[in-house]
Amino acid sequence: MYKYINQFLGLIYLFFVKLNWIKAIKLHSKKADLIIWGWPNYPNQSFEYIGRSIIVAEIANLIAVVNAGLPYRLVIGRKIGGIKDSKIIYQVSHEFLNIYKFTHYPPFLLGLAKALESQNNTIFLSSKEVAFWENKDYMQEQFLKLGISHPKTFVLNSSTLKTFNQLPYPYIIKEVNSQGSKGLHKIENLVDLVHIADDLLARGEHIILAQQIVKMTRDIRVTIVGNEVIFAYWRINHDKEWRPTSTSRGSSVDFGNFPEKWRNYFIEITQKMELSSAAYDVCWENDDVQTEPMILEVSPSFQPNPSLPEHLSTIPYKDYKTIFFTKKPYFKERINIMILVAEKKLAFHRASGKI
Repeated sequence: MYKYINQFLGLIYLFFVKLNWIKAIKLHSKKADLIIWGWPNYPNQSFEYIGRSIIVAEIANLIAVVNAGLPYRLVIGRKIGGIKDSKIIYQVSHEFLNIYKFTHYPPFLLGLAKALESQNNTIFLSSKEVAFWENKDYMQEQFLKLGISHPKTFVLNSSTLKTFNQLPYPYIIKEVNSQGSKGLHKIENLVDLVHIADDLLARGEHIILAQQIVKMTRDIRVTIVGNEVIFAYWRINHDKEWRPTSTSRGSSVDFGNFPEKWRNYFIEITQKMELSSAAYDVCWENDDVQTEPMILEVSPSFQPNPSLPEHLSTIPYKDYKTIFFTKKPYFKERINIMILVAEKKLAFHRASGKI
């Protein structure tokens, strides 16, 4: 329930506090070649759209453009197909862009991005960036191609999954189209493997990743825009057994102690992958940050968590999300940080001459 309360309060904060309506109306122009594409499946999924974070990200994009004083045009729904010779800011989302509900949706989203680019549009995210989004098999391919350090990983298909024996137990099975801690399965033995394999194959998941479990108690989320590390925080697992480090699983969060030794490394691999922005999940064997970091995953589209306010610094992060009447509540700080990300992305693209 608290997620819906945060969303509702966040939208009120966005519309009535953060968005300068007068300036937004003045800057809107039917002749503008800067497009903000919103609600891609309009008018379908109305209630779902209002309840999801995509609307927050789209309004954050609008606020960034308005605050920069740039003339823009708002395009809603499927009318985007008629846009040519423009610059398009949008949010990638399988819930709202994957209109045919493909199980393996990355090829469809990539085709959509390429179709927009084929009409002489410059889009943000580009098709090269969309290729990485929730597409772990492609991500793995690029890590190998570009020499980016990562845990030992194997890409499996429906014919090789049940007979896989290249990693010692326990290891992880990853669904290729998933986010956060969803789609992660710990495999302790052959019985686990067969059970998970049957379930995945029944759901139409025919490409699967098997990955070694790294000996670690923490990982770090590192967020890059352009040539700058803009956020970083550790997620710490206090359980003796391996488990995903997402805050929803009870991990604590530490927004300090960034490993400065690797700052340029994160920026360099972002450039290698030709990403304008990236959020990395990074770990080290035995938590030894003096050794080379291993990239667990990267996403070109992300929603970073705000840091815990000092007066709430001792509580679990998941509890912070449930406190609404306090100084610096989660719903406000989440909005502020999403607007900051949108503004930094816009500034980077403007500096690069793309906008």
